[in-house]
Amino acid sequence: MLKISELNKTYGKKQVLFDINLEINKGEFVGLIGNNGAGKTTLIKSIFGEIGLDSGSVTLNGEDVYKSGAISKMSFFPDSNSLRLNINLIEYLDYISSLNGIENRKVKIDKIIELLKLTPYVNKKLNQLSAGWKKRAIMAFCLINNPEIIIFDEPTANLDIDSKIEFLRIIRFINDMGITVVVTTHLIEELQNNINHLVILENGKIIYDDKFNIETESIKEIYSRKNNVEEIDLNELQGLFK
Repeated sequence: MLKISELNKTYGKKQVLFDINLEINKGEFVGLIGNNGAGKTTLIKSIFGEIGLDSGSVTLNGEDVYKSGAISKMSFFPDSNSLRLNINLIEYLDYISSLNGIENRKVKIDKIIELLKLTPYVNKKLNQLSAGWKKRAIMAFCLINNPEIIIFDEPTANLDIDSKIEFLRIIRFINDMGITVVVTTHLIEELQNNINHLVILENGKIIYDDKFNIETESIKEIYSRKNNVEEIDLNELQGLFK
């Protein structure tokens, strides 16, 4: 279980995260949503120790992720696919696996390449891959250390429709294998049929945190209700064109 307790973060005089308390259980598929500036990226950076905390703690299975090394059991999928490295995909996977001390790394790499259908691209340089295949390459890097949890930041950004459908299917499959998944996105329709836990972050505060039933609940309705979203008066809009 990933547990975030009383997490606060301030940049200069502006507080951007306020008393964040969140528990993510093993095997969950979590949708983390919120407007631009809500604090999603800051929260992710806090979890991975990229920025210092004013207060609070982050633990994985009861271990402090920073002090115990438990952070090595987590992977982060960034919102950018700008891989500029002038190195072949297979070489980089071998490099990443050696850094993580993976035993039998050739076997592990071969399995990941097969899973993500990367075989035709193993000898391609990372900076030569298309947006969709770069994302699969990043996914391969995320899987190489046998993570318990992967946090995805806008994973389908800049993908065409077919690539989005396939990539979401891959994420779903990874979750079905038992890996905990957290996805941040502005495209709530991509989450509607996948998540079982919904978290809404607004102005640095968690305003909603609960289990989610894809059969009986609507992310759009929950979000609109919690944020008091005002709907456009369509009758008035129609009047403009009479």
